[in-house]
Amino acid sequence: MGTWGGLIINGKAPISSSGGSNTVEGLEMVQYGGSDPNDNSGSLSYVRVWYGGAKIAQDNEINGITFAGVGSGTSVDHIEVAYNLDDGVEFFGGTVNVKYLSILFCGDDGIDTDEGYQGKIQFALVLVGTSGHHGTEMDSKTNDDLNSQP
Repeated sequence: MGTWGGLIINGKAPISSSGGSNTVEGLEMVQYGGSDPNDNSGSLSYVRVWYGGAKIAQDNEINGITFAGVGSGTSVDHIEVAYNLDDGVEFFGGTVNVKYLSILFCGDDGIDTDEGYQGKIQFALVLVGTSGHHGTEMDSKTNDDLNSQP
């Protein structure tokens, strides 16, 4: 739907991008990533994000919830993203663990991991509708290298 943007949470946990930091769509001037796998970006509990994913430029939509370099000191549980224009949730590196995740009918992937995400996802439900792409996309390509590792 893309009625509004979504949530973007930046942290200081490791990512696989060269230089150890990067910027995310929607916040081009704000860096994420670092050297603290235990980074604490707060807590996100019992949160619903519906009808997000505003298009800010060609091929540039906001995910329902973006975790960019977020560390394992962050608490994330009982979250839901529904009817988002782009991915439901995307993890750009980091080590954050997520429990009780519900993704419903998003326009691209339900769960997308990139840049060496090393956290855990427990109790996830993804329903993909006719306009969705995949339940999960987990690649972490670095400089278009298909053999990249976290």
